[in-house]
Amino acid sequence: MKSRIKVFLERVSGQTVWIDRATPHQQVLSAIALLQPKSPRSGLIRIGAKGDGGYLVPDDLDGIAGCISPGVSQEVGFDTALAERGIDVVMADSSVDAPPVDHPRFRFVKKHLDIIEDD
Repeated sequence: MKSRIKVFLERVSGQTVWIDRATPHQQVLSAIALLQPKSPRSGLIRIGAKGDGGYLVPDDLDGIAGCISPGVSQEVGFDTALAERGIDVVMADSSVDAPPVDHPRFRFVKKHLDIIEDD
């Protein structure tokens, strides 16, 4: 019976369906309790533009060699700040031909990053 329901739901929805017993309520609550914010030992610093394009990161960038930056568009304040700290930045975005500014630590690839592997 379970397989018939699965086949029916997959045909109707067009998606793969997983049918299994529900996770016990207490086990779900225990897992959620583990998802609590943790303060970094080093504190946080804001890098990048004010508003969109700025990020809070741990104030512990020593030894960080590189950053992957998907979705460059026209805002590269975060990327530039990292590059100025000596961190190489690999940028990927298919919507632009190049980042809006040049930097010797920037490497740009005109590609769309996705969860699906293709050309």
